[in-house]
Amino acid sequence: MKREYGRPVPPDPRYDFEAFAQRIKSLDWHEIVSKANSACASAENASYERRGAVKARDSGSTIFAARLKDLLFFLHHRGLPNSTFSDVALYKEIAESLVAKGQWDKNVLGLFKAPGKAG
Repeated sequence: MKREYGRPVPPDPRYDFEAFAQRIKSLDWHEIVSKANSACASAENASYERRGAVKARDSGSTIFAARLKDLLFFLHHRGLPNSTFSDVALYKEIAESLVAKGQWDKNVLGLFKAPGKAG
């Protein structure tokens, strides 16, 4: 099954970034940030120095947290993270939604134009 943002389904649905993205992408900025921060903290908490941490990591918790950190970078800095996990298609959808709601200026959409293209 092809996933919208191109990553495989993780073994544990708690760490399914694409499912998370579908739930949050049309929310207001502060709600997205809050949910992403909470999910990231939870994933990181499950990943280290506790019973079941190895299983959590094997189930995708650290990749989930990394993708959330990239999302949070985008939300806070309105710039694309330099990362292997950068989910540009999702960021564009979120930016378009936030612009439509008047929460972000439309100039942020310039991040998603191909280099050398006007308009």
